[in-house]
Amino acid sequence: HLGSLNALKHVFRYLKGVQHHCLENKAGVRTGLKVSSDSDWAGMYSLCGEKRSRTGIDVTYDDMLVCWKTAYQQCKGSEYTEMAGKMSEAIIATSSAEAEVYAAADAAKIAMHTKYFCEEIGVPVPDKVPIAIDAGAAMGFIANTGTIGRMKHIDLRQSWVDTLRNKEAIAFHRVPG
Repeated sequence: HLGSLNALKHVFRYLKGVQHHCLENKAGVRTGLKVSSDSDWAGMYSLCGEKRSRTGIDVTYDDMLVCWKTAYQQCKGSEYTEMAGKMSEAIIATSSAEAEVYAAADAAKIAMHTKYFCEEIGVPVPDKVPIAIDAGAAMGFIANTGTIGRMKHIDLRQSWVDTLRNKEAIAFHRVPG
C-alpha cells in the first residue's frame, strides 16, 4: 500500500506542476469545426539532403485545438533517384501551388475523418467542413475553373482530387498568407 500511495502522490505533484500547460476551451465560444492547411514548398532539407515540402494542418472545434499534423510531404523537390534501375516512386512538386494542393488534400482527409468521428459521437458539425488555405492558385485548381494551368500534369483520375472537389462535404476558402 505504501508504494501505491507514493505513486499517487507523485502523480498529483506532477499534475500540480503542469496545470498551466494544457489546451483550453474558452466558455461561450461556438465556432464549430474548422480546419486550416499550409505548406512550405521545398523549404526543408530531409535527412538524406533532398529538398522537401512540409505540410501543416490544424483542426479546431470551438477554437480549441483537437488535432494537428506537421510532416514532410511525400513529394520531393526537383530531384529524382534511381532505384534498382528505375525512377523512384516519389512525386515531384514543381511549384508552391502544387505543394499547397497536396497539403489541402491531406487536410481534406483529416477533416472528413474528424467530421465522421464527430457525427458518430453526436457532436454537431456543419454539412460542409470549412478548410482555410492561403494559396490562390491552389484554390483555382480545387475549384476546377477549367483553365489549363501549370498543374495540368497532376493526374485528375486520382481519387484524392475528387475528394478535394467534393463541394457537398468540404468548403475551401482563401485566407491571407
